[in-house]
Amino acid sequence: MFYPILIILILGIGLILWIQKKEKVAPQTKLNKKIVQNKWLDIEEYLKSGGNDNLRLAVLEADKLFDFCLKAITGKNNISMAERLKITQKKFPNWQVYQEVWEAHKLRNRLVHELEGMTFETEAKKAIEKFKKGLIALNML
Repeated sequence: MFYPILIILILGIGLILWIQKKEKVAPQTKLNKKIVQNKWLDIEEYLKSGGNDNLRLAVLEADKLFDFCLKAITGKNNISMAERLKITQKKFPNWQVYQEVWEAHKLRNRLVHELEGMTFETEAKKAIEKFKKGLIALNML
């Protein structure tokens, strides 16, 4: 009588482990707001310093920080930031802020793939502001 229960238990645990591995879902992590705030201060310093390299770095770091927060919200590390944004859409208080974060993320993608050496000061500053609004809207900053 004991052996069938043991076999079912072992198979059940094996199935659960297999499903978790297949989904590759990261455990929900607690977000330390102090880390986010400190990192944001670094981003603002890059922005204040000006120059294409610092502005580029500010946008890339803001995007990376936003994605760090999305990972904490979703608990998913194995998907793209775009997918994490889609998952968290309903967590934004309004559609406008959500769209602005998308626009800022698109600029980041252009920076990485297209805009080598181009001047983009106005766009960079707007993107940083959009990331900031998104972090505030999600209560991360």
